[in-house]
Amino acid sequence: MLDRIIAHTPLGQEQLLFRSLDGIEALSTPFDFSIELLSTDARLDRKALLGQPLTLEIPTQGFLSAPRYLNGKITAIAVSSEEIGGTRYAVYNLHVQPDLWPMTKDRNFRIFQEQTVPQIVKTLLAEHNVQLEDQLTGDYRLWGYCVQYNESSFNFISRLMEQEGIYYYFKHEMGKHTLVLGDAPHHHQPYPGYEMIPYHLTPSGGSTSEEGISQWTLSDRVTPGIYSLDDYDFRKPNAWLFQARQNPVSPTPGQIDVYDWPGRYTEHQQGEFYARVRQEAWQAEHQQIRGTATAMGIAPGSTFTLYNAPHADDNREYLTLQASYHLKENRYASGDDQSSEHRIDFIVLPADVPWHPPQQATWPKTHGPQTARVVGPAGESIWTDKYGRIKVKFHWDRFGPKDDGSSCWVRVSSAWAGQGYGGVQIPRVNDEVVVDFINGDPDRPIVTGRVYNEASMPPWALPAAATQMGFMSRSKNGTPDNANALRFEDKMGKEQVWIQAERNLDVNVKNDASRTIANNHTHYVGADELYRVETNRVQGTKSEEHLLTGKGKSDSVVEDYIIASGTRLRLECGESAIELTADGQINIVGKNFNFHVESDGFINTGGKLNLNDGTGAAIVAPGSGHKEDINKAVIELFPPKEKGNSALLPRGPNVTKSNSSTATPEKTPLLNSNREKPDKATFVKEVHEAAKIEEQKTGVPAAVTTAQAILETGYGKSVPTDVNSGKYSHNLFGIKAHGNPNYVEVWTHENLNGKRVKILDKFASYDSFEDSIAGRTEFLTKNKRYRDLFKSTDPKEWAQGLQDKGYATDPDYAKKLISIMNSQGLL
Repeated sequence: MLDRIIAHTPLGQEQLLFRSLDGIEALSTPFDFSIELLSTDARLDRKALLGQPLTLEIPTQGFLSAPRYLNGKITAIAVSSEEIGGTRYAVYNLHVQPDLWPMTKDRNFRIFQEQTVPQIVKTLLAEHNVQLEDQLTGDYRLWGYCVQYNESSFNFISRLMEQEGIYYYFKHEMGKHTLVLGDAPHHHQPYPGYEMIPYHLTPSGGSTSEEGISQWTLSDRVTPGIYSLDDYDFRKPNAWLFQARQNPVSPTPGQIDVYDWPGRYTEHQQGEFYARVRQEAWQAEHQQIRGTATAMGIAPGSTFTLYNAPHADDNREYLTLQASYHLKENRYASGDDQSSEHRIDFIVLPADVPWHPPQQATWPKTHGPQTARVVGPAGESIWTDKYGRIKVKFHWDRFGPKDDGSSCWVRVSSAWAGQGYGGVQIPRVNDEVVVDFINGDPDRPIVTGRVYNEASMPPWALPAAATQMGFMSRSKNGTPDNANALRFEDKMGKEQVWIQAERNLDVNVKNDASRTIANNHTHYVGADELYRVETNRVQGTKSEEHLLTGKGKSDSVVEDYIIASGTRLRLECGESAIELTADGQINIVGKNFNFHVESDGFINTGGKLNLNDGTGAAIVAPGSGHKEDINKAVIELFPPKEKGNSALLPRGPNVTKSNSSTATPEKTPLLNSNREKPDKATFVKEVHEAAKIEEQKTGVPAAVTTAQAILETGYGKSVPTDVNSGKYSHNLFGIKAHGNPNYVEVWTHENLNGKRVKILDKFASYDSFEDSIAGRTEFLTKNKRYRDLFKSTDPKEWAQGLQDKGYATDPDYAKKLISIMNSQGLL
């Protein structure tokens, strides 16, 4: 009988005496030991044991001087009582597992990029303080994007190692155990002193007085005959990635074809490697040997050479795959029942046969789509590659950066995608996108849609503009007023198609173009216009046609120039006129007459020719052709050019984005600006100083006053300025003149009878910003609905109160004011 087994615990080896061990350890499996220890003290501090290391020191026989060790962490304790040999003992049943055990209990979401599986495994093992020995010999591919998704760290590294054919086992020493990574047969070594183990036949397969193997059973099983796998890489859409490999040891009846999709690879050689790993795994399962031994040196990951085998062919070297330990000492019993049992049931494989772990760990599946935020490098509002892919930050990602390093490039679904044609809409940085996963694989995200949120609202105010649909872009690094847009209004009786080009509009028609307008057509060009017609042009007007030119007009034709009139043709210039009538009358009127020809001249009449006969002019005297009259007509037709050339609908607090909205009677969005305004910083500083003076007088918070002025004038860009004199009004709040003799005239837009028209209107003019703010305060105090606001001095309450009292129709008016106050440091 062997010497007794010693249990080393934090309480000391005399406190707890070894009684029994039942447990199993195997390649690529965390060991699990159930150990019974005895003590005469039932009140030992269990907390001092839980989570602490335990080492069993197992003696070996005779010539073997070094003991065998089994080490692990105590993960559970149960205490019972039993009388043994007339003595009552406390029986401590300990559950002992490896340092790997905590990794089986956690759950995490985590992204790894551009790393190999060994690198990922080493990172996680190090974070869990698992001692590691690397015996890997292979070269492993980089995984561009690999996600631990709602799973334990143990399941995550297990499935990755199973995919790559990497296995592990444990080396036990006094006080510690080490996880060893392996991938090839040649690195395995015998347990010291157990290089050769004999076979001893015993009738029952039990223990013998000499360490050896007492039972030896060979087993064969049918394994699949063909393994094949395939995958798809959009960067090589026509590439042939299919791989297949035959299992050479599978018998004819076992020609089972196993096909995996997706194979989780993008390169041909990667598929070839995975096919070989699976084939070798099945080949190792084809024939295995089970046995029973008393040799304590049989341990998973160790080799031994069998001699004296039942069949001479079996005398060879083997690798231990699994060992089940059954160790029991009955030295505490009385009488004859003091025998001990030291038995190991094992599974081995010829040492030259490669072994890989079976694919048992589950690969997580996503359950439906989720959303994520688009990210990019600092300062970039659009970040994409040649495929239109984007980077995203998942809401569950606790560790990744909030920039272009947070994820892999993610493909974006499009309503139309073809070979050089289709639709392109790149999600912008900070947009919220809908992400699904190909085949439910968290490693293969794809953007399938986009959604609005509180920080990114629709371009048109809803639900007020629910009848409007369309598209509005945003100029890169621009403001909400910088956009290309196409919008459809479907409200009955107000249907409209609205198109805006933020800068240039280029239309190319390769054949015919036709345009039909049932009612009026207005055409405005802010600078030059050029018409070029290669052949003929016909223009017809059923009624009258008027042409006004602010300066000169020149007509030039290469050949005939014919002007025809059915009743009268009249040419005027100041005090001169020429008139031709349909009945043949020709009249010329003017103050002076100078008719000169360089050669002969003829005047032929069919009747008399009267010169200075005293009769009056035959036509109405000229007058409508005076320069001043024409210039006035031109000015009345053309409004002054607006600075900025913005064609967007007004977005101020007083007019909604819908064409059907009506401006607040007291206030109108300002669109005109004909002089240089203060720069942004100067404007904010001057307005805030004036607002602080008003706050001392009336209690209206300077912060909310300043924010209103910023919002309503666009940081001073839209302060009303007179169209004729250029007078600067200092009007910060769009207050109309309403009979005030001090005013400026400004071109603005109003919604009248459902139509948006441009009118010349009068706005109050002030001598300073301070006067303008005082005028706004007077307006509030005279209106009963705003009087309750003066009970508060909180700027945020004022902002919300102004919105609640109907000061503006913009549903986000208060939110915008508070945002400005925060951004400008006014609070």
